[in-house]
Amino acid sequence: MIKSTGSAALVNNFSSVMNRCLEEKKPAAAEEDVSKYLKTFNITSISEEGSLVVSTAGTCPSVAINMDEPITLGGTNQGPTPLELSLASLSGCEIITARYAARGMKMQIKSISCTKMSGVLDVRGLRGVAGVPAHFKSVDMVFEVETNESNERIDTLKERVERSCPVFQMFKAANVTMNCVWKRKD
Repeated sequence: MIKSTGSAALVNNFSSVMNRCLEEKKPAAAEEDVSKYLKTFNITSISEEGSLVVSTAGTCPSVAINMDEPITLGGTNQGPTPLELSLASLSGCEIITARYAARGMKMQIKSISCTKMSGVLDVRGLRGVAGVPAHFKSVDMVFEVETNESNERIDTLKERVERSCPVFQMFKAANVTMNCVWKRKD
């Protein structure tokens, strides 16, 4: 919940900028000073014992995020693995980006759900085998949109999300095969 008008104004301004950016793909002017668009995100993490890591975000320092490994891998199973959290970040970021894009498109959406999110990883990369990436090889995801909008509008929404979602773009930049389906919720 936003408590101060200063924070609300900042959020509304950020929302307005996001909506304009998502409306259409425009190349940046070569002479434009992009420093005014750069935002720094901060996380702190600590591990005092074993594989449990507790992180907090600068935007929400009162909420801790536990990351761990399963007991079978020497962890204590006190939280999702970092890889699982990366998939959760991907689905969350796509949904939030979709909300901004839909607002800019004047698209009415009741709900958006990620009903499938799975990543395939070659574990040899984690073991340091040369030539094998330590990141996901592929990610499969299905999003269901509850809306009365046309299938064409859902397709346009998907395109805008994939172009503008920072987490999606990080996966794509790592040459992860992204198999993404957006469909109407039955």
